[in-house]
Amino acid sequence: MLHTNVVTTKQPLPAGHHLLFFAFTNVGPGGTCSLQGYPGVQFRRNDTDTGPMPFTLVDHGGVVITSNPPSKVLVKVGQTVFAAIDKQDCVKGNNGLGPLVRVTVPGNPTITELNVPGDFTVTLCDSGDPGNTVDVSPFVPTGRDAVVVR
Repeated sequence: MLHTNVVTTKQPLPAGHHLLFFAFTNVGPGGTCSLQGYPGVQFRRNDTDTGPMPFTLVDHGGVVITSNPPSKVLVKVGQTVFAAIDKQDCVKGNNGLGPLVRVTVPGNPTITELNVPGDFTVTLCDSGDPGNTVDVSPFVPTGRDAVVVR
């Protein structure tokens, strides 16, 4: 069984970029499991919102997120692996905040809903704004493996 948590970082980033890590911990009891691919990520305005905010998720790298393809990551009981997202600032204006994020893993119907930390800005931008793109990393053994900015 995996427990999902949100982790922020204070590492320096290019202007206008906001990095958020997801930590996936195997809490057992079933032994080692594996993850491959990318987490499903949806932002919502509040817990009664009927649909996700319409961001475009990109899974082939970006300014901050690795372009390395996904590979199988083994997760022993008690071990934590990571994935990360990078959200850019809006350029043309915004249409509200998304303080909740829903995270899923491939092959598991469980949806984990988490509060977005206050220092991570999730604004839905006006139509056509590059800030409506969210770069997503694959599952990786360490947080450092998810990013190209070190």
